[in-house]
Amino acid sequence: EDFRKALLDQSSVPFVTYLLVLSNLAVFLWMVFEGVSPAQPTAMEIIDWGANYAPRTLDGEEWRLFTCMFLHIGILHLGMNMLALWNLGRIVERLVGPVGFVLLYLVSGLAGSLASVFWNGMNPSAGASGAIFGVAGALLGWSWKLRQSLPQSFLRSSRFLAWNVLVLFGVFTLINLYRPMIDNSAHLAGLLVGAVCGLLLGEPIPNPGTSKRRWRNILVAVIGGGGLFLASSLMPGPPADIVKLVTKYQRVRSTLNEKLEQAAGRYDAKAMKEQEYATFLEKEIIPPWRELHADFASADNVPPAFQTTIQSYMDAFVLYETSFELKIEEIREENPQKGIQSEQRFKEANEIIERIGEEG
Repeated sequence: EDFRKALLDQSSVPFVTYLLVLSNLAVFLWMVFEGVSPAQPTAMEIIDWGANYAPRTLDGEEWRLFTCMFLHIGILHLGMNMLALWNLGRIVERLVGPVGFVLLYLVSGLAGSLASVFWNGMNPSAGASGAIFGVAGALLGWSWKLRQSLPQSFLRSSRFLAWNVLVLFGVFTLINLYRPMIDNSAHLAGLLVGAVCGLLLGEPIPNPGTSKRRWRNILVAVIGGGGLFLASSLMPGPPADIVKLVTKYQRVRSTLNEKLEQAAGRYDAKAMKEQEYATFLEKEIIPPWRELHADFASADNVPPAFQTTIQSYMDAFVLYETSFELKIEEIREENPQKGIQSEQRFKEANEIIERIGEEG
């Protein structure tokens, strides 16, 4: 009780925690208002809003390391993170002060973002959990450093928290099986960096004065900033933007399917002549497939895990192009055999696309 009273006497309202919770809620509501699904946003939507994604983060958009900390992959992800931040933040902010709390939150969150780029960069990632695991780690580091002077009740609470953090990490691991945009490497990095921050910021309660706290804050800023700068300098070059390529393919294919359905309807209704239909295929349908093939072929620095997939897409594009070329030859040469070959190529292309989908 004396420890709790001393802590409350020396600390103000944890306004930074409240501000962070409100900021995350505001960003989520803004996204939903703009049409993003509150339950299952797409990868492209999250990227457009500022998710951490190596092909863009490492290609001049370093701000994503920060903005991803305020984005969430659905309301469940947001709810779990904000509940944890609310419970942990109000304690830790009082222990280390508002400035120290901002520093450890930012350093832990950015460290988590860098870890995500390095270990899981081809999956767009988002969430405040790297920073929140940092807050949990800070409490554990702070408690361990001052374990000789803290009441047993507080130490028991800290140990209980440690188990809760491990359980939470396990829950996120399970969620990650279904939502790869929630990244466990960010959680682990945030936890470890946060623990170091807790060790650096640890001071007795009541604290000996603002001067020592100020120097501890400076120490965290210097060491944290230097560590982040060093880590960022070791990052590799940007890999190919696979999400952008696949999204373009999906958009182009949808558009071409609509055009083909409309043209087929006119053709069947005798509103379009055979030669006119052949010209339509030649001018409207084949060029987009060629362009897609060129885009995929020109992709630089494709990670090994995606090289087979990219090649499969290109094989399918060639088959689609060949299929329509054979269809044109069938019409212009009045050769039914070319029509059979056209259907076979189209079927083979669809089978490749289906296999890609099955492989994830």
